Amino acid sequence: MENETVVETKPLPVPESIGWRFFYGIVVTVLAFLCFIAVNILKPEYQTGKFTDYVSLFLAVESSWVFLPLIAYSSVCLLLLFLSPQQYAKSFWVRLGIYTGALLAFQYLVLTFLALLETFYIILAVWIASIVIVPLYRFLTKLMGVKLFFLIFVILPTLAYCFLFLLISIFPEIQLPFIGSEFTFPFFFLAAFLLACAPFWSFLIMAKTSYLLLKHYEPGITLPGGAGILAWFGGFTGAWIFSVLKTMEIYAALPPQPPDCYIATAAAKGHPQVVRSQPVRLADGTLMQVNPQLQRLKCVELALLVTSPQVHKFIRRIYDVLGRKLAAQIKNPILADIAFLILIPVEWVSFLVLKSIIPNVQSISKKMYHS
Repeated sequence: MENETVVETKPLPVPESIGWRFFYGIVVTVLAFLCFIAVNILKPEYQTGKFTDYVSLFLAVESSWVFLPLIAYSSVCLLLLFLSPQQYAKSFWVRLGIYTGALLAFQYLVLTFLALLETFYIILAVWIASIVIVPLYRFLTKLMGVKLFFLIFVILPTLAYCFLFLLISIFPEIQLPFIGSEFTFPFFFLAAFLLACAPFWSFLIMAKTSYLLLKHYEPGITLPGGAGILAWFGGFTGAWIFSVLKTMEIYAALPPQPPDCYIATAAAKGHPQVVRSQPVRLADGTLMQVNPQLQRLKCVELALLVTSPQVHKFIRRIYDVLGRKLAAQIKNPILADIAFLILIPVEWVSFLVLKSIIPNVQSISKKMYHS
C-alpha cells in the first residue's frame, strides 16, 4: 500500500462567506471612519470640568487625527486578509496590523464608553442588542428561509411604515405611536444605531481575527518583527502624547461660561429703532447690545437645558457650528436687521410654547443679561 500524505488544513482567520467579509470590511472602514467624524458632536461647549468632556475632546478629530495612520494600516491589513487569507496570513506585517488594530479598537471602545458615561446604560443596551441580532438572524433564516425573513421583517414593515406615514400626512389629527413627523426618522435612528455599534463591532472583529492568527498562523517573533513592534509602539506613544497635549490646549481655549445665541446676538447689533436693542453692562464690566428677542431666545434655551439636557446638548453642538459661521457674516446693521426679522417666527413660536408652560416667562426673560 502506498503511504498517504495527510495535509493539515488550518482554519481561515476570516469568515468563509464573502458576504460576511464584505460586512466586516464596511464596519472597520466606512462605519469606523464615520464614527471617528461623528464623535465631534460630543465636544463640550465650554469648560464644565467634567471628565467626560476631556475624553470627548481627546476623541475629537483635532486631537486624535494622529492615530489615523495607525488605524489605516490596520484597516488595510484586514482588507488584504479578506482578499486572500491563505496568502496574507503568512505575512508578519499583515498579522501585526491586525494585532495592533485590536489594540486600537479596544482603545476607542473604552474611550467611547467613557465619553458616553452619563448614558452608559443605553450604550450597553445597544451593544448587547447588536450581539443578539446575529444569532437571532441565523435562527430565523434557518427556520423560515432568507426570502421569507426579509419579506416579514424588512419589506412588510417598510411598506407598513410608508402607508402609516402617508396616512398621518393626509389626516394630521390622527396620532400614531412610533411614527415621527419626519419620514426619515427611522433611518436616522438606524444610522445612530450603526455608529454606536461601530467601536464595539470593530473590536470584536479585530479581536477574533487576532486570536485565530495567533493560534494557527503565528510562528514566533523574529528580529525584524521585534523591531517593527517597537517602531509601532513608538508611534503609538507619540500619538498619545500629542493627543493629550492637544486635548488640554483645546479645553483651555473653551469659554469658561456657556456661549450665547450667536445669530440673535449679532441681530441685536442692528439699527436700535428696528431691533429695539439697548446697551447693557454685564457682570464683567463689558457692554453688550441686548434686545427682547435675544432675551426671549436665551430664556427658551435655558428652559430646554433644564427640561431636556440631552436634546439641548445635541442642538447646541449643531448650532455652535452653523450659528457661529452665520453670525460671522453679519457684519453691518442692515444684515443684522434682516437676521432679526428672520428670527421673529422662531422667537414667537418657541416663546409662546414656553409661555403655555411657564405663565410668567415674560418677566423672567426681561432679567436675562442683567446683572
